[in-house]
Amino acid sequence: MGGKNRNLWNELKISVNKIGVRLNKFDYKKKAIYVIADQCHLLKNLKSTLLNGYITIPEYFKFEENIPSQTVSGCYIRQLWDKEVTAERELRLLHHLKQEDIFPDNFQKMHVGAAIRFFSMQTVAAIQVAVKLQILPENALSTAAFIKLVYQWFEMINSKTRKTSITKKNQVKKYDFLMKFITTISDTQFNGTGWKPLNTGLILTTLSICDVTQVLLKNGKHPSSTDCLNVMKIIAVSQFVSDVKRTNYCSDSDLTLVEHCKQLHSTAAGKIRPEIIQLDHSYYFDKFSLNTHILDTVPLQEKYSELDLYSLNLIYNIGGSTVNACIKKCCSSCKMVLLEDGNDNVSIKKWTIYKSFLNMGGLKEPNVLVVQLLVNCELQYQHFRGHSMHNGAVDLVSKIIKEININFQCQSGNECDLKALIVKHYFTVRNYSVVNYIQSTKKKKIIHGSATKK
Repeated sequence: MGGKNRNLWNELKISVNKIGVRLNKFDYKKKAIYVIADQCHLLKNLKSTLLNGYITIPEYFKFEENIPSQTVSGCYIRQLWDKEVTAERELRLLHHLKQEDIFPDNFQKMHVGAAIRFFSMQTVAAIQVAVKLQILPENALSTAAFIKLVYQWFEMINSKTRKTSITKKNQVKKYDFLMKFITTISDTQFNGTGWKPLNTGLILTTLSICDVTQVLLKNGKHPSSTDCLNVMKIIAVSQFVSDVKRTNYCSDSDLTLVEHCKQLHSTAAGKIRPEIIQLDHSYYFDKFSLNTHILDTVPLQEKYSELDLYSLNLIYNIGGSTVNACIKKCCSSCKMVLLEDGNDNVSIKKWTIYKSFLNMGGLKEPNVLVVQLLVNCELQYQHFRGHSMHNGAVDLVSKIIKEININFQCQSGNECDLKALIVKHYFTVRNYSVVNYIQSTKKKKIIHGSATKK
């Protein structure tokens, strides 16, 4: 919230203070013009404040959320990051963050994507699991609660889906949340005492969103067909050239197209892409040859010497995403197999901690057989990690499908190969976290299928 913006608002008689009348609009030609601060800029400011300072939330918010402290700080995220990197973990709770997200330079502070990743349910779940496993102190739960509040707020005002946006059916529930957000931010202190521009920007934007939505819903205003067509053209072309798998309104714009054209121009001007060096397929770092080693099927058990509770929680969560992916590619009878509750004497309730904190209703519960298969995949992955890094994981995936004695029968006769789908999906997702855990570049370097120089 720069000085120029505040000066402009003062000239337009825009006033948002802790006490008194709040004015978030001005009249122009007998029409109300509502003022909204850039929500992406607000999110970046919040992230910078959280990492470099501290935030004091009101006492009533502490009691409502049942959290131990009123102080919110980014130091807990840094602590968790340092512990995961020091332990050289590949399966990490903060797998969605990059090093520059937590330790940014002056230019990296301006990245909107970093702020969106930071204020996400993955960060909330990571902190909650770390507290549950006694890796972080209980005071870190206050930081998790505040990040969740900001995530829900940003998800609503930047929504492009009916479920998270304000509609006629859910407007009462959504307005109640936004009013709660305004009240909480009004009593929140950023880096000490006093009213800060960040308070003004967050409240001003939320008030204007509420007012504009009410006006549109009341008057039945909808965009014209021409407006929809123009927006669809921009979004379609932006998504076609974007490197982001799931984009949003922050990235789908004319600016995205301009930046893409600049990159094409600079590449054509002389930038040369480095060639991918194919490594010798017969080279191994492992003691045993993959071709001669026989894979043993490991039964499901509560504890493994090679896998701690930390890793088992993340594997179980990958199991939920695996089921979500596989049910889209198999027949109805195989869907029932994936979703049915298997009978097993082994208790794996402790493995579900991370998923229970992260799940917002979309992830399915993986079958016991799916979990057992994924545990076997992880154990074999760790054993033949050197081979996969230098030669790709195609041979290992084929060997697991062939030799691990965990099978799924398709009852409809469509010959759905569930086992192959599950193993391939796991290795694809698992390889996201392999490369450069110290740098934490979660780039989609899919080792499954090809080998590249690391």
